[in-house]
Amino acid sequence: MITVVDLEAPLRKAIATFTKCHSTKQAIKVAEVLLDWGQNLSDDIYKQTIKLGFNNGCIKGCSYCCYQNVQITPFEAISISAWIARNLDKKSIELIYERSTNIHSINANEKSDYQRWSLREPCPCLDLKTNKCLIYEARPLNCRISSSHSRKLCENNFNDFESECMNIQSTVLLKLRLKKKQYFSPKEDLTLNSYTTRVISNLSIDHFIKLFSLSSENNNMISSDTINKITSYLSMELSSVLRFTLHGKLNTHIKSILDCDENVISCCYKTTD
Repeated sequence: MITVVDLEAPLRKAIATFTKCHSTKQAIKVAEVLLDWGQNLSDDIYKQTIKLGFNNGCIKGCSYCCYQNVQITPFEAISISAWIARNLDKKSIELIYERSTNIHSINANEKSDYQRWSLREPCPCLDLKTNKCLIYEARPLNCRISSSHSRKLCENNFNDFESECMNIQSTVLLKLRLKKKQYFSPKEDLTLNSYTTRVISNLSIDHFIKLFSLSSENNNMISSDTINKITSYLSMELSSVLRFTLHGKLNTHIKSILDCDENVISCCYKTTD
């Protein structure tokens, strides 16, 4: 069975290469490692779902989980933005930008993921006519590894306006045996998404300390403000990213992401209460 452990070695190698040459090409390669692993895990979850006697609730045209904030890494931000520019027509790109701007405003005003979810505002990349993802081939890791064994339970959750979030109904995830290495205490109870995010952050942070122009000799003296900035940089929100990258010159915005520009952090990071 595919586990988070299978992600660590190739991701560490890809990030190390990116650190030496933090170009768009190398950032996309890091994203490819993340997304390929996510796809393999998704395929494995599907097989295990059937093997355990459950149905696969995730089918084409089902979009109940597409009404919430999606956390992505800067690597995915660059990869997805570049994919959109290469593959979608001008009208589709403008539509995604407009809807991303609207969601960014909601997030700025409402402050919490729960409040965004309570409004049932769809993802900017969701085709509302077909309920299909416009960026399915390039969709984020968190979207790829979400899984449900019951569409009906997801529908009920979606229609329950007292629910605090979309509760993905996956029995299979409870059976995944993920090795909790040095990142966690034995008592921590994390979702797969949270676990994966923690792994990515731990493998990335030393490299991003260097990108924030701090020498390794000063690692023990890094300010909490710097760590917060790096953590924010690694926790972007999809809608805010697309609002930032799809307006104006894409290459300029991508360079800002590569350079860890302060503007990127303030524009693309979604704080939650």
